Amino acid sequence: MDFYTLSLLKKILLISVLKPVDDTRSYWKFGKSLSKKFDVYVAGFQGKTYKSSSVTQVPLFSFKRASFLRFFTFIKVFKVIKKIKPDLVIIHAIELLPVFVFLKIFFRYKLIYDIQENYSQNIKSQSVYPNWIKAILSFLARSIEVTTRKWINAYILAEKCYTQELNFIKHKSIVIENKAIISEKFSTNSYKKKEKVKLLFSGSISKHYGIERAIKLTVDLNKAGEKVELKIIGKASDNQIDHLIKSYTNQYPFIKAKISSNPIPYQTILEELANSDFSILSYHINPSNKDRTPTKMYECLAMGIPMIIQKNSTWEKICKPHQAAIFIDFDDYNVESLINEVKNKDFYPEGIVESAEWSDEENKLIRLINKFMLK
Repeated sequence: MDFYTLSLLKKILLISVLKPVDDTRSYWKFGKSLSKKFDVYVAGFQGKTYKSSSVTQVPLFSFKRASFLRFFTFIKVFKVIKKIKPDLVIIHAIELLPVFVFLKIFFRYKLIYDIQENYSQNIKSQSVYPNWIKAILSFLARSIEVTTRKWINAYILAEKCYTQELNFIKHKSIVIENKAIISEKFSTNSYKKKEKVKLLFSGSISKHYGIERAIKLTVDLNKAGEKVELKIIGKASDNQIDHLIKSYTNQYPFIKAKISSNPIPYQTILEELANSDFSILSYHINPSNKDRTPTKMYECLAMGIPMIIQKNSTWEKICKPHQAAIFIDFDDYNVESLINEVKNKDFYPEGIVESAEWSDEENKLIRLINKFMLK
């Protein structure tokens, strides 16, 4: 028997060719939450699979995400839709919008677009392309979203700021943030009596996300006589970053790295967080991220992990009420002042931040889906 098993439950397909089948949001959050009431399938590129899971994972391809072969996955997408016959489809990235709007004519499913990025704004903020190419790509991205809106039943917004940034969503949207789903209680110990302080840089690894800033900070702290270790774990954006980090780990024994070409499993990231004293959020601030809330910020808040974060008013409003972080300008900081704050600040005096956990978002998600599935 294959994974398209006959089921009396209504079927939901969560899909993106840019995400793995064990993606944090689509599998661990949406998939696990919705599988309590529905028959759920998560489709994406090859990732870690869980045979005993209540969610069926459907790998669309196992080759590199940037490969030209990815374009042939649309044939497989059609076959998957034909076999599953979902009652509802949730798309987690823009690349499948035109395809699923077209297929909706034949398969009559409800269609929800989960907006995790402001693609048009992101493209403008990138330094990868010349300005004229950025203008074209940004226009195409927004055109796809605007021209397909008539066929979208609802929009899910991963960030509150999208309600102001995206004018095409009108009254069909709900905010479901990327809050932390902590499946077990991790025990964390105070670093203040430890001989060595452990810093963690986790998730996507690139210059844009501030990896070089995190490394420089660690080097400066060690030069100042502090015993500080930096662990880098996550997916490298390209081979150049991979080589750069290897050069640093070879040069500095206090820098460790576990780099992958694919996203690191979510539970592994949580385990690394639990074993760390501080999480480093050293982002370069730009228009595309200044009002967004990083997922790992929610994870740290929910686990009581102190953070060292790039100064940003949006993030300070979230963290300061809980004394969860030290805010610095990674381009202009005083090492001695930072060391003093690390040694003397009392983090999380009232304990972990329960409002940073996924449970409330789960309830919002289930209520939204019930509107379409229980009609």
